[in-house]
Amino acid sequence: MRHIFIMISGFLFVLFPGLISSAGAQIGLDATLRAGYYTEHHDVFLGTGLKLNITTISISPNLEYVFINNGDFYTLNLDGHLNLLSPPATSLWIGLGLARLYLNPDAGTSTRESGMNLLAGFGLKMFPLRPYIQGKYIIADNAQFVIGVGIYF
Repeated sequence: MRHIFIMISGFLFVLFPGLISSAGAQIGLDATLRAGYYTEHHDVFLGTGLKLNITTISISPNLEYVFINNGDFYTLNLDGHLNLLSPPATSLWIGLGLARLYLNPDAGTSTRESGMNLLAGFGLKMFPLRPYIQGKYIIADNAQFVIGVGIYF
């Protein structure tokens, strides 16, 4: 799973910005690539996804791969953002969403669980790449606080 995720992220980072910036701008579609930290177990992650902007709300399906020792851990998420009023060159949002967590240790039983995401973020509107920072709390049996930095393109 780790190798597939890295290949997909590389594809999005190298080839997708041109497609998104032209066709996506007309329908309000952005791609994202981010990295960060799952604070509960002190693990780093790499994430990718899309964001469909609809007036003051956005819908964001995304995937995060968490680099753990001795196994695979990833989350599939469907988040909704409420874009708040902000100064012209910035963006601010809060949101919530659905999470599906998959843990597959090398030794032991694999687990799958569903949860809810609570999130907030702040970004800068500098074209063509727009950097941002986002905090997320995953409410689940395996609760996690996640901090990530990324770019929208």
